[in-house]
Amino acid sequence: MNDMVANHVKQVHSVLHGGLKYPGPAIPDRIARSWKRCQDEFGLDPAVSPDPHIVERLELVERQEKLSGLLSVA
Repeated sequence: MNDMVANHVKQVHSVLHGGLKYPGPAIPDRIARSWKRCQDEFGLDPAVSPDPHIVERLELVERQEKLSGLLSVA
């Protein structure tokens, strides 16, 4: 983990756990709430980088076809 990522992890954890205060600029409330949602609703942890889920080409095409309406809008 590089220094920039490690510092971000420390900053997020300090906001989420309210214990250690990370030195640096204050984090806007909307960012802190977003980090909290990511932790509480999705179980995300900035210190953990899970392996990507890789799908076969055929499955990818099927998924894209299923979501074609959404993809065209996006």
